[in-house]
Parts: sequence; structure tokens; C-alpha cells
Amino acid sequence: MARDHLRDPELLGIDLREFEDADPLQVPDQANIHFDAGKGAGVTPRDLLGAITNEGGLDRDRVGAIKIKQNFSLVAVPADELDDTVRRLRNSRIKGRKVKIRPERFRHRSR
Repeated sequence: MARDHLRDPELLGIDLREFEDADPLQVPDQANIHFDAGKGAGVTPRDLLGAITNEGGLDRDRVGAIKIKQNFSLVAVPADELDDTVRRLRNSRIKGRKVKIRPERFRHRSR
């Protein structure tokens, strides 16, 4: 199709590792906090950031990427502060609801 519609098309190769390394929630010195509430519960990034900074005791600039799916949310935090932050968040509420929170450590994939 490209040969038919483009002038001098070039095929560019993309290494799969570029996509694997690009995921902000899989940085080696960071880990994820898994919340069992997501879009279905009306959770927004602001709600999660508020819980982590106010109740989790983590500075706003130390919080990484926030990814909200339909049924759960992930927030990237420094790996060395993961356990303390999760412990402080155990009794927190998001949108007035008690949510389950668990740590998810980054696992290196062999290439």
C-alpha cells in the first residue's frame, strides 16, 4: 500500500525493546501501588495523588505515573519508599470507600 500511495517510501525498523523501556510504570527504581478502584468507581488521578501525599506521606514530586483502568489503578512510587507508603495507606479511603491496596514490585524481564 505504501508503494502505491507514497513517493520513495522507506521501511523503518523498530526494536521491541524501545516499547518495553518506554512504559513509565516499569522503571527499575520504581514500584507500583495497586488500588482495587478505577474508572468504574469514579477514581481520578487527583484522588489517588491526594491519598498518596496526604495519607501516604509521600512528596508530590516523588509520585510517578498514574494509570487508571476500569477496575483498578496503578501509581508509580520510588521502590525504596513502597513498603512505608503502602503501610500508611492501609486504612485510607478513596471517594469515601475503603479500597484494597497492595504493592507491586517491578520485575526485570530477561531479553
